[in-house]
Amino acid sequence: MLGEGRYRLLSFVGIDARCQAQLWRARDAALGREVALTVFVGSPAESKAGKADKSLERAMQAAGFTHPGMSRVLDVLVFGQGVGETEGVLGMVVAEWTKGTDLVDLVGDGPLPPAAAAQLLQPLAGAVDAAHRAGLVLGTDHPQRIRVTPEGHLRLAFPGPRPETTESDDVKGLGASLYLLLTGRWALEGGPSSLRAAPVGPDGTVVAPRTLRPTVPLELSTVAVRSLSPDSVSETTGGGIRTGAAILQVLQQTGTDETHTNVLARIAPQALAGSQSPPTGPLPTQQLPGGNGAAQQPRPQELWRDEDPTPDGEQKRKLRMGMAALGAATGIVLLWLGAQVVGVVTGSGSGWTGPKLGGDNPSASNQPASNQPQPGAQVGLGAPALIATDDKEHPEKLPLLIDGKSNTKWVSQWFLDPMPTSKPGIGFLIPLKDAGSLSKVTLEGITKDTKVEIRSSDSASPGGIDGTRKLAEGTAGGGTLEIPIDAKDQVKYLVIWIVQQGKNGQGQYQTEIGEIKVFRSASPA
Repeated sequence: MLGEGRYRLLSFVGIDARCQAQLWRARDAALGREVALTVFVGSPAESKAGKADKSLERAMQAAGFTHPGMSRVLDVLVFGQGVGETEGVLGMVVAEWTKGTDLVDLVGDGPLPPAAAAQLLQPLAGAVDAAHRAGLVLGTDHPQRIRVTPEGHLRLAFPGPRPETTESDDVKGLGASLYLLLTGRWALEGGPSSLRAAPVGPDGTVVAPRTLRPTVPLELSTVAVRSLSPDSVSETTGGGIRTGAAILQVLQQTGTDETHTNVLARIAPQALAGSQSPPTGPLPTQQLPGGNGAAQQPRPQELWRDEDPTPDGEQKRKLRMGMAALGAATGIVLLWLGAQVVGVVTGSGSGWTGPKLGGDNPSASNQPASNQPQPGAQVGLGAPALIATDDKEHPEKLPLLIDGKSNTKWVSQWFLDPMPTSKPGIGFLIPLKDAGSLSKVTLEGITKDTKVEIRSSDSASPGGIDGTRKLAEGTAGGGTLEIPIDAKDQVKYLVIWIVQQGKNGQGQYQTEIGEIKVFRSASPA
């Protein structure tokens, strides 16, 4: 839960590591709807807090901007105003949730037909053009911020641009998205590791899509390269493209509805999966078998019927069986109640064994309040962040440590030694939703022979491992490592510190962890 308990995280979408922004699908408990959260992770004491504030300010400026190519900003939460001190979050941008699929997943099966790519990108290009005319910058230069709607349109689903993002970066983002749709490769820095990088020629510009895929039309290949290098001029491509309007014009000339319709087959199964919306449009025309062998149309999911439904033969048989079972159960209950009454009146038998009216009920008085955290209960965890280590330890995978799935894993970089002498360890800090003493920490799916220290910090920015206290340690035997904690410290920030790595399948020293679970030993302070 984030936003002081209002937003329940449902699924991790991705991370923009350039600004430590985690992207989540969440549910707004207050309004009962799904939303997209752009979560800026960190502490107010860190230098990057100012950059996060600038991103949040830009998101606020875009709150009044509406366009089909961008999710509407619903709210912007800042530290101390909608964001709790123990959440490990600097601020959040709340936007409408975009149903459909991820842009990265869309190209998982290969590049799209060129005309379909042009059609998909038009709404996003239109949003960039309209935003720039209004003096706004969107931040379209990261693929995991973009989703594909069920109708087959690219949409900026996670607003909140980096503070240094410019209009030129938005144009480059359009070019990179077009390049990705045409080739399956990402042409900008800072993209997810799951995407292959675009090849670069001797002059420093990306290799044209038409070179990698000869079926790509020359105009689309050219606009992709020229938008990625707006300041370049060459004999083959001409000058750079600087506006979303120029890109949109080429896309409109190239896209066709026929190929766009074909590509919807990639989107529809994922877009409709898990959707709870009632069906719309005409009912299916296939016939279903009726009780008398006749055919009948399937019934809509109605909220109201003017006439009583007429059950078929099978429904009548089930109804009779249910009524008979209900009658038998009612008779048994009446016999038992009669026996209890006789026992109370005559003083024989077991009599009434429930709590005495007006008297003490010790069993009830000893029950703890149901809304209080119980000893042994699992502790809620905030967003993990690297501590006293470099950014090569895959910060984009840290949310997998708390996503509830032990088979999705964070993985460290590999070394030739269990831990290089120049590296004191690998660690990450996790804020606890409720401070208190702990009984144990379990690490699921951890690499065998990995040695871990469990530490505590009073601050979200301890400044290094020396600013933490060691509580316990353990070495993994494979599978799940359970580390008991005897210390009675009131833990507010938990630190997982890896001092020795186990071996991977290639004989290199590398650690994987699937899930972290923390359990309390007493109610929080």
